[in-house]
Amino acid sequence: MTAGLKGASTEREQGGAPSGVLVGVSPIRMGPAKTSERPSSERLDLLHVLVVDDDDAVRKACCSIAAGMGFAVVGADSATEARSILKHQKVDLILLDLKLPGGGGLGLLEQVKALHPETAVVVMTAFASVSSAVEAMRIGAGDYLTKPFALEELTRVLERAGQRHQIDVQSRLLRERLRTQKGLGGLVGQSPEMEKLYRILSKV
Repeated sequence: MTAGLKGASTEREQGGAPSGVLVGVSPIRMGPAKTSERPSSERLDLLHVLVVDDDDAVRKACCSIAAGMGFAVVGADSATEARSILKHQKVDLILLDLKLPGGGGLGLLEQVKALHPETAVVVMTAFASVSSAVEAMRIGAGDYLTKPFALEELTRVLERAGQRHQIDVQSRLLRERLRTQKGLGGLVGQSPEMEKLYRILSKV
């Protein structure tokens, strides 16, 4: 594998996929999301991804990869711009660089977990240290990427986030069904004991 976050200007001039920005040479197909081709079970809800990084090359590469996987993606180059996007758009997952203009990434992470606790956050930084990783996880980050990271690492993180998101959606739909309907599946009953059983089943 090659090292470093380099080759950005060359990639922009050539107009190709940003494989020189991130470590790794895996053939990942870029292009518009093709959600219509997904099985119906995977179309419950579209994952909305926000990429926050002041490095144009890295931000565009992450956006391209996420969009190529079928996610709705938007980018921000500062904590200030990210806060503005979060006020007006739905965001399910944030790829967040720790070193940002307009306030550090840890400060933005704290605000996100306080105001949008359901939003998943993956921290990425070229200034990785044990202390920063531990602090990010303590605040609420769900995953951690150290630059330069491989394309495979990023796609795995996005895939895991997408799977968790679909599980959350299914769980919310089930809980809503339990609130609005009597019984569960083939089970019928309204006694306190049955209500307790429904709650246990919904958690399972």
